[in-house]
Amino acid sequence: MSSNKRNAVQHKRKNRKGIVNIGTFLFSAVLIYLIISIVSYMTKNHVSPYEITEGSIVEDSVYTGVIVRSEKEVKSEQDGYINYYLDDVSKAGAGQHVCAVSKKTLIDLEDTGDYNTKKLSSAQESVMLSGIQQYVTAYTSDNYARLYDLHNEIDAAYGVNSADYLADQIDSLAEKGEDIKYVDAPADGLIVYTVDSLDGLTAKDVTTELFEKKKYNEQVNRQNTKIKKNERLFRMITDEKWSILFPLNQEASEKMHDTKMIETRIGNMQSTIWGDFEIVNQNGDTFGKLTFSTDMLQFASQRFVTVELVLQNDSGLKIPESAVVERSVYEIPSDFVITDPNTGSTAVMLKDESGETIQKQIQIFTKLEKQVESASDQQPKTYYYVKKNELTNDTVIYRDNGPGTYTVNKTVKMKGVYNINKGYASFQYIDIKASNDLYYIVGHNTEYGPSTYDHIALNADKLKENVVVH
Repeated sequence: MSSNKRNAVQHKRKNRKGIVNIGTFLFSAVLIYLIISIVSYMTKNHVSPYEITEGSIVEDSVYTGVIVRSEKEVKSEQDGYINYYLDDVSKAGAGQHVCAVSKKTLIDLEDTGDYNTKKLSSAQESVMLSGIQQYVTAYTSDNYARLYDLHNEIDAAYGVNSADYLADQIDSLAEKGEDIKYVDAPADGLIVYTVDSLDGLTAKDVTTELFEKKKYNEQVNRQNTKIKKNERLFRMITDEKWSILFPLNQEASEKMHDTKMIETRIGNMQSTIWGDFEIVNQNGDTFGKLTFSTDMLQFASQRFVTVELVLQNDSGLKIPESAVVERSVYEIPSDFVITDPNTGSTAVMLKDESGETIQKQIQIFTKLEKQVESASDQQPKTYYYVKKNELTNDTVIYRDNGPGTYTVNKTVKMKGVYNINKGYASFQYIDIKASNDLYYIVGHNTEYGPSTYDHIALNADKLKENVVVH
């Protein structure tokens, strides 16, 4: 090979080697940059934003309660068949015929066809359908027994439908000399055909064993049913006031010790009612006692009911627990803070190095009223709270319109969130109304607090004031 060709080959190899070296260098540089970026990203504190929305915290407790009311039993004075004049759960005046006991059974309405030809009124149908719908909607395995109550209500409705027919028969038989015993209401009140083993129960009779229901039984008397002497025909509720008692443990008793009224939901009620509340210690046990003066009619046929106590129901801005931190802020009496009535900006008066009095603009964290024990008039005094980056410790400030100075050094710890709407962290006061293990409910539309749809740092413990948030 000639020397010229040999030199050309060597030149090409040198060029190829140079190209390879430059490519390797560029690749290595990019790789190092990526590694550094990844490491930097992994080690940096990342701020997760959270958009504030409205929410609520509802704290409730559910108990099984027993109903206590003023009631009287009315028993049969002879054997026979019972026939009612009045609707179940209806009002009766003293001396009014409620039912009659006949020695002979009356004609079976169902056999004659009269029972089937009589239709329920639209009001009766509405009540019955509503009861069925409520049962289906609220059905759980725990309230299966409510099916029997529903069955009894339907039976009672059809019994009521034939009451007028039976009344005519009873009067006709009495005119013919048949042995008919009329039973009248012993007093003014509410007639209820459901009777149970706890009729006449008083608040002082309630024990924890009662709630085991081992000996409890109830029955609904129906039209044309055979009864014996001294069997209960009906009971009469003689007072609109009624109570529910339920067992309380020590923790619940201490928590509700000073409570006088409680918002309550009973059974399948769609709405709540307020009841007077007291704690009763008797028979070696502690009970909560709710007393009502309304809605007695709705529960006249029931003895045991589910009681839901709405102990707390607060609404406002919903903020996660992780977004709330506690920081120290300076406390300044309001008479040392100047507020511009036109712009709302705030400032304090201090002296510069030359001794000249100047105004320094400050941003208020919040303001609160406090009772001052040393004040002669004992009126609350307003204090402003300022973030620690606004002033330095031991700064002396002056009144704008009078003598006196105040040294800024007293700090107070307050809870707040970091607002990141503007791309940097700004510590913001929150007025906490309620809390649980996950969230705080804070007041909205507060002068210095956050608002709905503001963005705050979800992991506030990783931030400091004025840190830029990416």
